[in-house]
Amino acid sequence: MAGLTTDRERLVGYADPWSVAPGETVAFMVRCTEARYLASIVQLIHGDTRPHAPGLKERPVPSDIDGEYPGTAWPYPAGSHVIVRADL
Repeated sequence: MAGLTTDRERLVGYADPWSVAPGETVAFMVRCTEARYLASIVQLIHGDTRPHAPGLKERPVPSDIDGEYPGTAWPYPAGSHVIVRADL
C-alpha cells in the first residue's frame, strides 16, 4: 500500500472493546500488509524497553486465537489513526 514506510505500519490492530471481564467476548481488528500473520495472546508483565529498564516481559496465555491468519491490507484514511512516539 502506498505510503507505508516502516515495519510498524505492516501490522496494525486493536481490540474491541478495549477492556472485558472474564467470560466476555473481545474482537481483534487487524490490518496486515503481509500475506499471513501469527496471532497469540500474552500477558504483558513489563513493557519498558528503555536503557536500564527491565525490558519487555510477557507471558503466553493459551487461547482459541492462537494461530496463523491471512493478512488483509484494509485501507485507513488520513485522520482515522494516530502515531504516538515510543519515548513518551
